Amino acid sequence: MLPAQPNSGTDLLPLLKQAIVQSGMFYEAHQAEWVEGRYSKAQLLQEPQGKLAPLTAARPESLHASESASSGRVAADVAGPLPTRSTDLLIGTLQTTQAATGQPAPAAPTVAPQALALVQQQLEAFATQNFAWQGQVWPGQQMDWEIEHERARGDREDSNVGSDGEKWQTRLRLTLPHLGEVDARLHIHGRQISLSVVASDVETRALLRSDVASLRGQLEQAGLDLASLGIAAPPAAFVTARDEPPQSSCSLLARATGAWPKPPITR
Repeated sequence: MLPAQPNSGTDLLPLLKQAIVQSGMFYEAHQAEWVEGRYSKAQLLQEPQGKLAPLTAARPESLHASESASSGRVAADVAGPLPTRSTDLLIGTLQTTQAATGQPAPAAPTVAPQALALVQQQLEAFATQNFAWQGQVWPGQQMDWEIEHERARGDREDSNVGSDGEKWQTRLRLTLPHLGEVDARLHIHGRQISLSVVASDVETRALLRSDVASLRGQLEQAGLDLASLGIAAPPAAFVTARDEPPQSSCSLLARATGAWPKPPITR
């Protein structure tokens, strides 16, 4: 979270990147990069899974009841060199438990209870190819952010897109102090950008339309082409009174042009 409201959207870029990287949604991929030397241990420890204590296999109570009677047999069954790795120690403990009780040892939990909700989110994101983040980007400013990945359909031959034909869509929803409620959807197809913005405030929509040239120039500098841009009001049911023209003026103009339906004549 930023300590204060940013001066420009550029200030948000490191925060948004950090929100994704440290969300824990890609923890296993980061582990693979760490094994290859492309990711540091300190970075892993910043993710939710990295902050959890390591799982350990608990020793069953039944082992204490029977170990005095069968200690000699158990020692003979599992005698051998001391384990040199934690996995060897765990396997040895499970073998000891099974030999002492005659029953398979209970399996150690594969997922920490504190991580169950996050693992569920990982599975849902994998199935839907949708990543969602909610939080405060600076004090008092809530933001909802979604990223969706989908394969392009029907245009694999298009030379304007990447060879993999992938599409990305991202959505930001927030209510800003001076601009009001803003819902922005960005569609990325290769290097083409389609932007759709819904703003509840009429002055905000006018401000956005007046700055289209600047936005297009910034995208071109980044090597992106703004294919389309739409700025609209929310659905009619959510339009505020300040967005509507005065009823009296509207009525007079409509009646003068004949567009307004006339009341039925009663006899």
